[in-house]
Amino acid sequence: MRMRLSVLPCLACLAAPSVVAASAAFGEDLRRPVLGIALAPHGGGWRVVDGDDRVLGVGDQAWCDRRRAEVLVARHGRGHRNLRLPTLGGMQCWADLFSERGWRIQRNIVTGHCRLLDDRDRRHAWGDVAACRATYEWTRVARGLAPPRDDLVILLHGLGRSRRSLARVAAALGRADRDVVAMSYPSTRAGVAEHAQRLAALIAGMRGVRRVSFVTHSLGALVVREALAHVPGDRVAADRLCMIFPPNRGSDRALAWSGTLLFQLLCGPAGADATPMGARAIPPPSCRFAIIAGGRGDGVGRNRRIPGDDDGTVAVAETMLDGADEHVVLDVGHTVGMGDPRVVAAVVRYLDGGALRPSVAPP
Repeated sequence: MRMRLSVLPCLACLAAPSVVAASAAFGEDLRRPVLGIALAPHGGGWRVVDGDDRVLGVGDQAWCDRRRAEVLVARHGRGHRNLRLPTLGGMQCWADLFSERGWRIQRNIVTGHCRLLDDRDRRHAWGDVAACRATYEWTRVARGLAPPRDDLVILLHGLGRSRRSLARVAAALGRADRDVVAMSYPSTRAGVAEHAQRLAALIAGMRGVRRVSFVTHSLGALVVREALAHVPGDRVAADRLCMIFPPNRGSDRALAWSGTLLFQLLCGPAGADATPMGARAIPPPSCRFAIIAGGRGDGVGRNRRIPGDDDGTVAVAETMLDGADEHVVLDVGHTVGMGDPRVVAAVVRYLDGGALRPSVAPP
């Protein structure tokens, strides 16, 4: 039975096409509560109010923003005693709950505790999610972190991988002056529907995002397809989706191995969603999309057990999906091909201009 998704309410929102404009527009969205504490217009200024409409302070926008951070820390603390230790950023036991300007709150799916990481994956707090969020708000105000832009690119890795697997794509998009979030999710620990719920909730909680694009590797495409059916379009507009080696029609290899214990241990519930039956149940994208497949162009491919051309894991035919802006096949393998310069360049071209190939004029 497929899981019904419920999008978690966002904690705060602000929107801006640039840092200057973002700061100006910030006040419009400060009314959204963070852990129950909101800012509201008051005459020519602002006031800080809690869920019972009790006034906790009155002043200008900057003062009230600081006051809210102080109240959050006073109510929720900063978690347990912490050393700013480096981490791996999250592998198969960590799921991103919140992300802003490279800072992330993650939950450990085994222990249930949360942690706050900075843009260099150093831990600044750990404990419950409220303490981590309060610590982030305090840090954001204290450091004067710039408001995020309203146009964001989210990267989703494939099955059994981590956010670092798309590091070259993230770096190229950064050089193209795009704001990027490389999401961590425990791909082998849950099915596509649960991963999609986490993604939809992450988007709903992002401060200021008004338009979002996606870059996915393998299973990540199925997660985004499912999530897009549940992201509120009146708040966040999905712009473009660039899929790298996606099993859009499901994988016959996944189907052949799905009944084995080894497959179930290595791939978890998501492995069943990558079969043809599982993939057919996932809605097509609700936004423009393009597909990059891996193959040798010889009709045989890298794995002779897969019919037709393939990238060693997914057949070219299995990547296809009706409605794509483009579908290109590059001579790269499934496991590391997402970092190939040709793939990276095609991703940047599509997100910036709507065409994977340099010779194709965008519509």
